[in-house]
Amino acid sequence: MDGYSLKLKRNDLYTILIGLIALQDALNSSSLFKPMLEIMKYPLLGTILCFMVYLILKDKGNMVSWMIFVVFMLLGVNTAKVLSTNAILYIVILCFLSRKRDITKGAKVVLGIMGSTFLMHMSVFLFTYLFSRGSLQYLSWNGLNRYYIYYDHPNNAAKYFLFLCVLIAYLYTEKMKLSHWFCILTTMMVVYYFTYSESAYVVAILFFISIFKRQLWMKKCIDFFARYGMIIVFAISASLAFVITIPVISNAVMLLDGIGSGRFSNMFRAVQQYGISFFGQKVIFGNYRILGGYDSIYADNLTVYCMTYLGLIYIFAICILFYFAAKKLDANGKICLCIFIIFSFFENRVLGIEAYFAVIIAANALTKKIE
Repeated sequence: MDGYSLKLKRNDLYTILIGLIALQDALNSSSLFKPMLEIMKYPLLGTILCFMVYLILKDKGNMVSWMIFVVFMLLGVNTAKVLSTNAILYIVILCFLSRKRDITKGAKVVLGIMGSTFLMHMSVFLFTYLFSRGSLQYLSWNGLNRYYIYYDHPNNAAKYFLFLCVLIAYLYTEKMKLSHWFCILTTMMVVYYFTYSESAYVVAILFFISIFKRQLWMKKCIDFFARYGMIIVFAISASLAFVITIPVISNAVMLLDGIGSGRFSNMFRAVQQYGISFFGQKVIFGNYRILGGYDSIYADNLTVYCMTYLGLIYIFAICILFYFAAKKLDANGKICLCIFIIFSFFENRVLGIEAYFAVIIAANALTKKIE
């Protein structure tokens, strides 16, 4: 009974750790809660580190798990040193500690924290939009006003909504009715109306996959894409970044470029400007953009983002992880992987826990096999 209680306690501590990181991510990305962040920043960081150290020291993983963990911890430390971000360290630690954990509890905590902050953002934004529209921050693009909704970028607002929907589907898809999906899709249109971010429309893909996931043809599609999708996206993205100069291919890509807000040509321009880094390199990179100004070079593709900035090794790691983990995941877990893969083709904003939770789901499934 004592052993069971201890295991239960560690599961709870792991869930609390996920909650603390979710809270940290929510505060960091919000201008609405900036005063709260100033007060809580260092106490929150200290608490997260204490939880991490305790859980790592108490872990009894096998040699293979520890070897993989040490290698990626060293990579994460290097990334933190070069790029001043702890996100990779967080991902590595949460993946390592996910072994034999009930990660659905963590998913519920992330959904609760991030969902609550998103609802508060939307509520305050809509109220301000109705009564004091001129005070709202927005980004002008092609004659459109893209509202930040109190996040650091309009695309981030749409991203949070998308991955909150992914977590809802992961946890509750069996209980969801068409009326629930109707509410979600209506909210999707509202989010798109204010942000003009294509990320919002991925929710429609999530709806389509979830509705037909029991059909044999859809099961095969989900199985295939969850396993091979990241490899395919990597191959396509890397190829486009290099072959866009070939006239015939260039014409076809430029046709898609207008639909994708310049993403395809920017892949090539980013690689040409900064070259390829296997372990990450410091470049002129704002929060998520390579050069200042909305019409400058971006890396709105996870593969190119890693090739030019974060480190190509992380794309290789995700490809391998998803390939092996997809064999062990249930349909809901595979759908999470599929949406992550689709999103990664035209965005790089995956360093928040609501997005990289798909990586934790994959690691949790794979480590069951290792154990």
